[in-house]
Amino acid sequence: MLVIFDRKTRKQGVKEYLEKGTKGDRNIKDKRVSLVGNLDIADKVAELGRKKGYKEAYRNIVLSFEEDLSIQTLENIAKDFIRLYMQPYTPEEYTAYAEAHLPKRKINSRGYERKKHIHILVPKYSLKLAQQLDLGDHSRRLAEIEKIKEFLESKYNLKSLEHKKILKEDKSEILDIAKYKERNKAKRGIENYISNNISHYEKLDDLISDLEKKLNAEIKTSKNAKTPYISIKLPNFNRAIRLKGELFSDKSFKQAKESLLKDNKYIEVKATRKDPKELLKELEEIRAKRFARVLKRIEKKRLQAEQELIRKEQTQRVKNYISYAEKLLNEFYNYQF
Repeated sequence: MLVIFDRKTRKQGVKEYLEKGTKGDRNIKDKRVSLVGNLDIADKVAELGRKKGYKEAYRNIVLSFEEDLSIQTLENIAKDFIRLYMQPYTPEEYTAYAEAHLPKRKINSRGYERKKHIHILVPKYSLKLAQQLDLGDHSRRLAEIEKIKEFLESKYNLKSLEHKKILKEDKSEILDIAKYKERNKAKRGIENYISNNISHYEKLDDLISDLEKKLNAEIKTSKNAKTPYISIKLPNFNRAIRLKGELFSDKSFKQAKESLLKDNKYIEVKATRKDPKELLKELEEIRAKRFARVLKRIEKKRLQAEQELIRKEQTQRVKNYISYAEKLLNEFYNYQF
């Protein structure tokens, strides 16, 4: 399982992003399945945070999986993650929404295999406490988040993964460079092709020879440059495309190839699994100081919220009593108000 924090500021709002995607192709790419909460409500609460000037009006967390999990399991994982991540807040003090994305399009535009994943949306504003939730910066909660991840992997028997990239290795796939109208897109296409096929090249000459055949291109290599590169002259572009890196040097090719192969795949971390109960105890120890700080900050607000709730309940009881008394006086005692 991977835990990814999306820190992008989305002008259209997270609701539109989840429903339509960045290019309006959400329904083409994924089947959406709601798991927890209500998206419309979560979006409205996030909007309150935006109006209050929050730099981060909501937090978007993505959980990605190597396994082909059932909808029920995805729902259970989402609920467990939300509960553990949001503590010491109670469910009444925050709004959360989660939905699963089940890929229809299995490979993305950069050649990476797309996996089942969950989007978790947590608005930073608390309706009950009428203040911003103190969720901390995720970079400072790494040990805590890692322990939550370890707990879920143990409980649901999930693979523990270090890298998020997994490439489709298929050398028979021909690179159609003619479809690219812009040099930058053509460059990314070539880089992706090299990444997909790097395991088939024993030396730099093999890579260059393959590209020359596939691209019908003229390729020159660097000689005395500080940073190694190759220059690729394609028939449909006036200017050559330059690719830089240690991969394009005879001396460093093998080492760069090994590094690229590691980065291209999910690397499963093989470790002895701990009991989920033991992991929860470790999690409690890790976040004890943060809990104390957050609880101290919200103590007064919690008390005010409870007092307001009690006052409303008492007012409603009085209203109900008055209404009932009016009915008795009117119907049985002929008393007119």
